[in-house]
Amino acid sequence: MEDFVLLGGFAAIIILGYFVMARVDLFLEKVRRQNAEQGRIHPLNIATSSFNAIPSVINILNDMEARYPDVQYNLCFGPEQEVIRVFEVGDADVAIVSAQAESRGAAQQKDIIIDPQPAFMENGSLTIKAFDQAPQDKKVLWKDGNAHVLTAEFVRQFCGY
Repeated sequence: MEDFVLLGGFAAIIILGYFVMARVDLFLEKVRRQNAEQGRIHPLNIATSSFNAIPSVINILNDMEARYPDVQYNLCFGPEQEVIRVFEVGDADVAIVSAQAESRGAAQQKDIIIDPQPAFMENGSLTIKAFDQAPQDKKVLWKDGNAHVLTAEFVRQFCGY
């Protein structure tokens, strides 16, 4: 009789342990999924057709990288029509183009004046600056409700809001 009680108690502990482990496994899987979703941070993509905008953009991205090191930052430079095309198909979160440029898509825009300034690498071994130091009229384009949470912060800093 004692053997059956001992065997029954042992079986109950095994069943309870299996139930607890199954619940812990579900909980851990949920945590793994949440961590994986948080780990996939969309890169912030900036496209410009203005060389004079590059130092300002680099200075802002250096500042943002110090505060948000897990985000990848991409800066593309090219002809204005290509910058607008890349922005319209969604491959750029922000586009910096001439004030006369037209975008066919629904986008927020802000006209700004860029005062050329130098940009420095962190260790100071490289300085980027333009020969033309005259202020230039530019337009900044970004999509309303953009998927990247840092787009608004970049635009705010770049446009001086």
